[in-house]
Amino acid sequence: MSDGLGYTPKVRPAREVSEEARQLSSGIYEVINLRGENGGGGPRTAPCGEKDPDVFYKVKHSWSLGGVPVADMEAAMGRLERELPARNWKILRYGRNNSQARNLELLADSTEKQFTVNIEFLDNSKVTRPNPPQSLIHVSLVSACFQYPPKESAPSPSHSHGGS
Repeated sequence: MSDGLGYTPKVRPAREVSEEARQLSSGIYEVINLRGENGGGGPRTAPCGEKDPDVFYKVKHSWSLGGVPVADMEAAMGRLERELPARNWKILRYGRNNSQARNLELLADSTEKQFTVNIEFLDNSKVTRPNPPQSLIHVSLVSACFQYPPKESAPSPSHSHGGS
C-alpha cells in the first residue's frame, strides 16, 4: 500500500541507503570540482512524512561548499547542469529560483537510484549589510521513503543523525 506516497516503499537497510547517499554526494562534489570550505555532516535517517518512524525512513545528506570565488561557483553550477545527466541524473529545473535573492538553483532526480537533489548557489557577494554571510553552494540530497527490514528498526535518537 502506498499511503499517499504514490509508491510502496521498498525494504532496504538504512546503512545501505546512507552509503548510496554518500556515493551520490561524492559524485556531485567531483563535478563541482572546487576545493574550499566544506560544511555539513554525513547522511542521516529522517522520518518519512506522517508514516510510522519505527518502520519507514528516508535518508538526507546536506552539505555546502564555500570560500571560493563567486565566479568559480557559478561556473560549477553550469558544470552540474551539463555533466549530471551523464551520471544518471535527470535535470528537472535549472535557473533562478523565486526567492528574493533569485539564487541559481538546480533540481534533479537520479534515474538509477531513488534520490532527488536540490543544489543552490547562494551568491551573497552583493549583500550590502556589514558582515554578510559567505557565498556558497548548498547541496541537499534526499531519498525516497524506504522500510526498515524486519530485524532492523529506527536508530535510537542519540544515533539517528549518522556521522561522517
